Parts: sequence; C-alpha cells; structure tokens
Amino acid sequence: MRYLNKLVLINSAHVRYAEVAMAGNIHFTGTQGVGKTTLLRALLFFYNCRKDRLGIRTQGQQTFDGFYIPTSSSYIIYEVSRGTDEPAFSIILFRHNNRAAFRFVDSPYSRDWFVDEYGVVASDHLTVRQRIQAQGIDVSGIIERYGQYLDILYGNGNAHLSKDLSKFYLLRSRQYHNIPRIIQNVFLNERVDADFIKNTIINSICDEEEQIAVDLDLIRSRLVHFNDELRDITLWTQTNRQGIVETKADAERIISLSHGIKAARSAVREKCGMLRYAMDKAARDIPLLQNKIDRKQQSVSEIESRLKELDSRFEKEKEKITGRLAVLKNELRRASDLKKEYQRL
Repeated sequence: MRYLNKLVLINSAHVRYAEVAMAGNIHFTGTQGVGKTTLLRALLFFYNCRKDRLGIRTQGQQTFDGFYIPTSSSYIIYEVSRGTDEPAFSIILFRHNNRAAFRFVDSPYSRDWFVDEYGVVASDHLTVRQRIQAQGIDVSGIIERYGQYLDILYGNGNAHLSKDLSKFYLLRSRQYHNIPRIIQNVFLNERVDADFIKNTIINSICDEEEQIAVDLDLIRSRLVHFNDELRDITLWTQTNRQGIVETKADAERIISLSHGIKAARSAVREKCGMLRYAMDKAARDIPLLQNKIDRKQQSVSEIESRLKELDSRFEKEKEKITGRLAVLKNELRRASDLKKEYQRL
C-alpha cells in the first residue's frame, strides 16, 4: 500500500525549513497560529490540487501561490512511500511562471537537492534538477497542468501516460475523481455520508479489472441510425446486372475528379504565382522605364529647343541675304540701264 510518508516545507508559509513525518496515524495539536491549518492545506493540495478548494477565503487571505511559494526559492516536497522494498519517490512543488508547478523524482527526499553546505537554498528549480540528475536519479519534466498531475498521482490508465510518469502513483484508478472530493470534504470538515465515502473509495480503488458502468442511453442513441449506416456499407458490395459495383465506380470517378480538381487548383496557384511575379516585376520596372521615358522626353525637348533656335537663326540669316539680294538686283538693274545708255551714246 502506498502512502504519503513525509512533507517538507522550504521557505514556504513563513517556515524556513521543516520536515513533517506523515507515516501512520497523525494528530495535530497546538495553540492558535502555530500552523495546523497551514499544514493541512498543504496536505490537501497534495490530494486535490485545487487552489479554490483549500478553505482559503478570497478576501483577507493570501492566495495559495503567494503564501506557500512566494519566491523562486520556495519549495514543498511530498515524499510518497511505495510500501514495498522499492524506494520512495518525491514530488516537488515549486514556483514556475508565477504559479505552482510539479516535478516527480524517482528517489526519496534529500536535503542536499535544495540546500548547499552553507545553508543557502537554491533559487532556481533548474539548479535543483541538475543536482538531482548529477546523482543519477530520474527527474520528470515540469508538470504545469493540474489535471495531468492528478492523472499521474492516481494512476489514470485512460490518460495514456508515458512510461517514465506511469511509475509515480499513489493508487491506480480510472474513476478516481470522487476521491479528491471526499478527502477535501474531510479536511474542510464538510458533512459527508459515511456509506457514500466508503462506497466511493471501494469503487475507486480498483485495479485494471474494475467494472466500468455502461450507459445504455448513450449506446441506444448511437444505435438509432445503425440500419442506415449498415445499408450504406452494403452499397459497397452490391453489384448490378453487369457485375459492377456502382457505388465503388461512382466513388472512383469522384476520386478521379477530386484529383483533377486538386491538380487544376495547383496549376491555378502556380499560374497565379507566376502572374503575381510578373506583376511585381512590372511594378518594379515601371519606375525605371518611367525614368528612361523622362530622360528621353527631356532630350527631345532639348533637341526641339535647339531646332527652334536654328530655325530662328536661319530665318534671320535668310532675311539678311534676301535684303542683300534685293540691293544687288537693284544695282544690277541700274548697271544694265547704264550699259544700255553707254552703248547708245
């Protein structure tokens, strides 16, 4: 029989360091404020892992994380005895991402994991893990989901736990969920019928051969359309007069069309990709081409300006030459007239 063997508090709940043996019958007594409720809540969290079911008031009291693991150097260790010649295993509760998280260690608790030779407590859970692994001890990864923690602790076979986690369990049960509730009610002094507690524990502490309740209504609801589903299945074996299974032939045509559609979609995606590449390239080339056009237009404008200037100069020269020709023509005409006159004389 497995049982909680030891509880250790390190920098937790205003306790610097304390080890409390839990084997056998335990009786807590002491004056008010000595820490009885503090210890009971730490024990209850081991069994139910419910911060809202520890009897902590929402007003006037600190939260579970703020009280039990206020810093990165705060730890609660639960040592669980396997009840056989096998060594006990330990569960480390620590602060990770500002909330409580767990690690399972395949070894009894050792103070050296947390406190060095100078009495300094490790302020990093990674340092603790390295110290444990340096001793050749298996350490689980960080368990942040509380449902997973409960599945490990109560050996839920339906949770498909890995081999390295399936060895850490307090008891084995697929229907364990009522056990934490009953333990919670007992710890919080809530009224629970004794026969209900007894029957619940008996029905829950069963091995793999436990009897699972069968929900007939659920099964009946699933069988309502059984005949329709069976008729649909037989369509795959019925043949027509030519010996052809029409349903199978239709399915093959649909599959072929589906493959064709997929190929067409793939081709469309490929063409769209090429088109998008061409568009992007054109968008990149447009500024360059526009720049070239602007330069060419500027060159044309300069040439046109020079042509206009040359035309203007040509017209001026033409006017000058035309004027000179007119003068020369007058002089030639006058010379001709004088020649005639001279000949006459």
